[in-house]
Amino acid sequence: MPHRGGARRDPRPALPPNTRDVEWLQAVGAKRWVVLSQDQNITRNPLEQKALLDARVAFFGLSRGDAPGRDKAVSLASAVDGIRRALRRFEVPLIATVSRDGDVTIKWADGIRMKKPMRIAVRRQK
Repeated sequence: MPHRGGARRDPRPALPPNTRDVEWLQAVGAKRWVVLSQDQNITRNPLEQKALLDARVAFFGLSRGDAPGRDKAVSLASAVDGIRRALRRFEVPLIATVSRDGDVTIKWADGIRMKKPMRIAVRRQK
């Protein structure tokens, strides 16, 4: 069903489901998309980390990828403001984690590993 802005399209690149991380990272980097992932191994595997940096993406990985889906959704919803702040403040390639509470920790910015990771805390209600 079309939404008010016109016909809906699937925004994902047309890649098969089993596409290697190295390949899909290049595709989303070319589109300047932000990556939200539960796969922290991308940031640990040297080949995939290099692909992530070469693709010049902003990568936000859930620190608890094994958490139940509902918990992941709450974490991401809590992190939206921190993710936006990180995207305004830092250049890509960017690697960050999202905590269970929604805090965002920047580990790489502008393709350079930060000497001390920077935490962007969730603005919590009092």
